[in-house]
Amino acid sequence: MPEGPHRVLPRLAVLALVAAALGLPINDLYVFGLLAAAVLVAFTGSVLRSGARWIGAIVLTLLVIAVHVFLPAPRIEEGHNVFLIDGPDNALERGLPREAYRAMAGRFDAAYPAERRCTAGEIYCWRTNGVPKQAFAFAADGIFDGHAYSRRVTAIDFHNAVWLRLGVVNDLSLHMAARDGDVERLQRDRRSLAIFGRWQLRLPYFVMVQFPAAFTGSDLCWRGEVLWERASEQFERLEHKDWACRTLQAADTGKRIFGFAIGPNADLAMSLDANWSAKLRGLLGPAATVIGVVGILLLLVRWRPRRAVYPLILALATLVLVILTDATFVGGYRPFDGGDDGLIFSGFARDMLQHLVAGDIAGALKGVETVFYFNPGMRYFRALEFLFFGDTFLLYLLLVLILPLIVHAAVARFVGNTWAFVFTLGFVLTPVGVLFGTSYLHYVSWAARGYSDTLGAMAFLSGLILLAGPRGTRFDDRTAPAFWGALLLTIGVIFRPNLAPAVGVLLGGVGFAALWRHQFGRIAALCLGFSAILLTLWHNWHFGGVVVPLSANMAAPNVLMMTPGGYLAALGELVRLDVAGPNLARAVSQIVALLSGPAGLWFTIPLHVAAYLIVLRVISSGRFEPMLRLTALAALALTPVGLIYLVAVRYNLVMWLLMALVVTAWIKLEGLALIDRRWPGWLERIAKSSRFIRIERTVKRTRALAGVDAREVA
Repeated sequence: MPEGPHRVLPRLAVLALVAAALGLPINDLYVFGLLAAAVLVAFTGSVLRSGARWIGAIVLTLLVIAVHVFLPAPRIEEGHNVFLIDGPDNALERGLPREAYRAMAGRFDAAYPAERRCTAGEIYCWRTNGVPKQAFAFAADGIFDGHAYSRRVTAIDFHNAVWLRLGVVNDLSLHMAARDGDVERLQRDRRSLAIFGRWQLRLPYFVMVQFPAAFTGSDLCWRGEVLWERASEQFERLEHKDWACRTLQAADTGKRIFGFAIGPNADLAMSLDANWSAKLRGLLGPAATVIGVVGILLLLVRWRPRRAVYPLILALATLVLVILTDATFVGGYRPFDGGDDGLIFSGFARDMLQHLVAGDIAGALKGVETVFYFNPGMRYFRALEFLFFGDTFLLYLLLVLILPLIVHAAVARFVGNTWAFVFTLGFVLTPVGVLFGTSYLHYVSWAARGYSDTLGAMAFLSGLILLAGPRGTRFDDRTAPAFWGALLLTIGVIFRPNLAPAVGVLLGGVGFAALWRHQFGRIAALCLGFSAILLTLWHNWHFGGVVVPLSANMAAPNVLMMTPGGYLAALGELVRLDVAGPNLARAVSQIVALLSGPAGLWFTIPLHVAAYLIVLRVISSGRFEPMLRLTALAALALTPVGLIYLVAVRYNLVMWLLMALVVTAWIKLEGLALIDRRWPGWLERIAKSSRFIRIERTVKRTRALAGVDAREVA
C-alpha cells in the first residue's frame, strides 16, 4: 500500500537534495537515469532521521553544486529557430547575419514557391502566426544557463531533429495543417521497425553553434548543409549528403556555424568529437554528480534491495513498451500533430514559461486563456515539466513508469497481492485490456501524444487507494489520508473534468460514512482536499470575469454527441415504433459505441454488458465490502459521460479499469463459488490439471523472482 504523508515527505526531501545535486534542467538521459534510480531507492528503503546524516547530505549537495558552478564543463552557445519568412524586414532577416539569411531564404523560396503557400489570415496557415518574431527561439533548456541565443550545451550529437529537441516546433504559432506543396509540420514513418526514426520534422529550421577556445582541435562532423563563418558576416557554404568532418581551429573560436534543413526532403545531422581536454573537463561534473547522488542515498536511506526488485522489473518492462510505442518519449522531443491536444498544451506551457522568465507571474498563472476552455491542469503540469526537465517529456515518462505500481496497489487493496500481481502483469504485458478493462499501451500512447488522460487516471487511482485505506477495513478513519486522497481525486478532475461524477461518488460516500461515524476531523480533511477545485473557479472568475467551475467546452459540438433530451426523444420514437427516427438511431449508435469497449469491436458488447451486470450485483449486495461497492458505483457513475459525450478510448480509461477491478473482485469473492455450485468439482479438477499446475508454478516463481511479498508491495 502507498505510505502515509509522514513517510512520503522525508523521501521527497531526499529527492529534493538529489535533484539539487543533479542540477536543473534534468534533460539528459544519464542524469534522468540517476534520478529514476534515486526514486527507486528512496521509495523502497527507509529514510534515516539522524540530524548529523542530514547535515552531511546537505553539505555534500552544496559541494556538488559548487563543482557545477566553479568547475563547469566548457559550453557551446546554441541558437535555433524555425525558418519561416513571409516578406522582407522580418525578425530573421534583422537578427541573422546577412549572408547566412540570404542563403537560407533562397533555399526556402525555392522549396516553397509563393504560389503554393497558404493564404495569410486563414486558420491553420503558417503565414497567419507562424513567422518567427525573434531571430532565435525560446528554449526551456536555457532558462537557468545564461545563454546568449537559445541555450548552452556541452555536446552536439543528433541524427534527427527530433533528438535535437527543438522546443519551438510545438509553439502555438505553428498550429498548422499541411497543404500540398506547402510547409508541413512532420512526417510519420508507419513501419513497425522504424522505432527511433518514426517522426521526422518537416518544418524548415536552422541551428547555429558558437564554440569557445576550449574546443579547438575538436572535430565537427555533419550531414546536410552548413554555413561556416570565416570572416565577419562572410560564410563558406558546405553541403554533404554523406558525413564530412572539419577540425576546429583557433580562428574558429567565437565564429558562427549554421546548419539548416529547409525543404521537404532536407536533412541535417551533426556530431562533435571533442578534444581530450574538453572531454576530461566534461567528465568532472558528471563524476561529482554520481558521487553526490550515491553519497546522499547512502547517508539518508537504508535500502532494502528485495523490495526494489518488483518495481524495477515492472519499470524495465514498461520502459521497453514505451520505447516500442514511441521512442521519442525517452529523451526526444517529437513534433505533435496539428490539431492535437498535445500541441495545444505544449504551446500553452511554453507561452506561460516565457511570461515567468520575464517576471510576469500573473501572465504565467493565467495559462494563456482567461477562461479555461478544456482540461485546465495539463498546461500547468507541462510548464512545470519544461521548467525542471527542459525541452523533454521526462517527467511524464517517470510517472508513466510508476503507473503499473499504482494499478497494482489499487487492485491489491480489494483482492490481495497475488491476484493484483497477475492483474498487473496482464495489464502491462498482455493485450487482454484492449478488449476489456483498458491496457497499459492505451495509457502510454496517449501520454506520448501529450494528452492529460493518463495523469488524470493516475491521480484518481492514487486518491482511491488513500481513501480506501488498508485492506480489511470497512472505512478508514485516518485524517491525513483523507486530505491527500481528496486532493488527488480533485487533481484528477482538474486534469480530466469528465472524472467528476466518479469523484463525487467517492467523496460523497466516504464523507457520508465519516459523518455517520462522527469523524468530523476526517470530514474537514475531505473538504479541505477537495477545496483545490476552487483554484479553477477562481482562475475563470479572476481572469475571465465569469463563474465556470472547470472548463467551458461542456457543450462543444465536437464532443457533445447526445443530450438527455435526445434520449427522451429517442424513447418517444421507440414507444411510437418509429424505428427509423433520427434520435433513436443516434442513441443506439452511442450506446453501441460505448459497449464496444476500448477496442471498439461490436462482438465484445456481450462481454461489457456482463460487466455492467456484475457491477450492479456488487453495488446491490451487502456481502461485498463498502469501499468495493462504492468503487463499483463510481465506475457506474462514469457511464453517463460515455452516453452523452464522444466515445473515445481516452475518455473512458478510468471507467473500464474500475470495471475490470470490480469484476476481478467479484470473480474472487463470488464468481468462482457460483461456478463451483453450478458445476461441482469443476474448480478442483482445474486446480489439479497439469496446465493449471504449470501456470501456478510459473506465477509463484515469477513472484519469487520479482520479490513480491504476500503482505506488502512497496
